[in-house]
Amino acid sequence: ASLALHNADAYSAHTRQARIQAGFYRISQVLSSSLARTQTLTALAQAATESLDGDWSAVIGGDGTTDPYHLEACWQEPSGIAARLDNAELLGTSIAALAAQHGRVVTSRDLANDERMSADWKALLAEAGVGAQIAVPVRVLGSHSAVVLVCYGQSRTFGDEELVVAGNLANTAGAALERAGQIGRASCRERV
Repeated sequence: ASLALHNADAYSAHTRQARIQAGFYRISQVLSSSLARTQTLTALAQAATESLDGDWSAVIGGDGTTDPYHLEACWQEPSGIAARLDNAELLGTSIAALAAQHGRVVTSRDLANDERMSADWKALLAEAGVGAQIAVPVRVLGSHSAVVLVCYGQSRTFGDEELVVAGNLANTAGAALERAGQIGRASCRERV
């Protein structure tokens, strides 16, 4: 029995490590191209959905103070949700706002019972079939740039591996958005 438990633990650790490595690879693969900001944000939503094994993702821009929260990109979102998500007041009551304000990954394991969000936000996401979320803030040159909001159809527990992948996603996305900004500045100079 002891050997079986040891083997099960070793298999579980190996499987976790494989998922983390696959997540790192997918993030790098999707975000390694030099793209304009809009394309980079869509690629970021795709990378987040795939590497964190979500059902769909949204990228939220703004800081809630000088720049109102707004929807910048989505990946595999349910029909009609994008227009309803692009609401500064509603986004200000989401975990994306908490992640932006605190500058760290924020999770919601059970959306229906999470008291940190407004009833309107929870109702909108419940209509979209969301049971859990993870919000990953992205910084560019030390300043807040966006938050990636990954949505899941069921309540779930987030483990260390998801947090490690989310941290890698934030770092890689920051570098990709910095490149996108350089591309945007270069194309402006070429037009002048």
